[in-house]
Amino acid sequence: MQGLITLQNVRGIPYDRRYQSTAHQVMTPLSGGVWVAADEDAFNVLRKMDESNLDQVPVVDEGRVLGLITRDNLLRYLHLRRELAL
Repeated sequence: MQGLITLQNVRGIPYDRRYQSTAHQVMTPLSGGVWVAADEDAFNVLRKMDESNLDQVPVVDEGRVLGLITRDNLLRYLHLRRELAL
């Protein structure tokens, strides 16, 4: 099973159980979370992040995680495109 672990997931674990918890127990499964396709438009990705109040989303293709997009990196990319008039 594939999923994503965020700081929010870890904060949800009681401190005394953090060192005994497995990734599988802590993660948000891809099937139950927000993810984006590799060919998805950057503005649509940002919209999904805003609607879900997320700072990162996994990029998934045919059920396989290809990477992770963070809000900071996405905003930096969009700002650079605007600056360069691309």
